[in-house]
Amino acid sequence: MTNVLLKRFAERGWVKLKRLSSRSLRYILTPDGMEETMLRSLAYFSRAAKSASLYRAKIDAFVRSLTGRGITTLVLEGPAELDFLFEYACERHGLEFVKNPRSRRREALAAQASAIFVLSRLTESCADPSDSSLPNTTSTSQARPPQPATLQHTQAFTAPFAQPATLPQPATL
Repeated sequence: MTNVLLKRFAERGWVKLKRLSSRSLRYILTPDGMEETMLRSLAYFSRAAKSASLYRAKIDAFVRSLTGRGITTLVLEGPAELDFLFEYACERHGLEFVKNPRSRRREALAAQASAIFVLSRLTESCADPSDSSLPNTTSTSQARPPQPATLQHTQAFTAPFAQPATLPQPATL
């Protein structure tokens, strides 16, 4: 597969190939190849920055709405690639941020009426961040806040739970 790609890049003038033996090639990036690499890198970083800005704004609005409802603690459960954005938004709006608490701490937080849990688990699909929305935390709901490589499925719900035995467990892969 690599050799096929190298041949295609050579046809486009992005690399120069030199056959060293019947089993090995030597290749070098041409000026056109360097320019193409730079343009593609800039486009990727531009898209990534736009997505990060969108996620930050949505997470910030979500956390700001929690403060208006009297929520004082946001608990993030499971693997999350945007945990730093949740943490920053909580700090900015005066909420306590807790990530993946152990069972005793989770039970204590679940007993607080002013705590909200955000559950996150990895899924295999991807989505455009502009199509996603943050959860409506008055009931269990779904959102899609993350990354190009992996989309995260997120649910939020308020504490307290009906029974301590039904406390949320971190998502497993």
